[in-house]
Amino acid sequence: MRLKEIFGSWGKPRHSVPVVPELPRLTVALRQGEDGYIIAECIELPGCMSQGKDQAEALESIVDAIQSCLSVRIQEFLKESCALPRNLVDIEAQETFRIKPPELEAVSV
Repeated sequence: MRLKEIFGSWGKPRHSVPVVPELPRLTVALRQGEDGYIIAECIELPGCMSQGKDQAEALESIVDAIQSCLSVRIQEFLKESCALPRNLVDIEAQETFRIKPPELEAVSV
């Protein structure tokens, strides 16, 4: 589908972007560390860990760690696999988008 078919002549989208109905869930495991701190680890993101003095602080810290890990992985993915060719042919328009760090929300199991 060409950009003109999607955006029309005035730049307004004619088609809506599909919404992902179910976002992936990330599991955080908590365990007691040897130094008395609570260790939080995201199971789906190897190496993504944090800690806190109590469970609440550990969960707050792991949210920041997960956001950082996902942001780095997105950047690495884009650098490796999404480089645009230099000589594009028949391009009518081009847009640039900035990716924001993902927001996380706690869900009950």
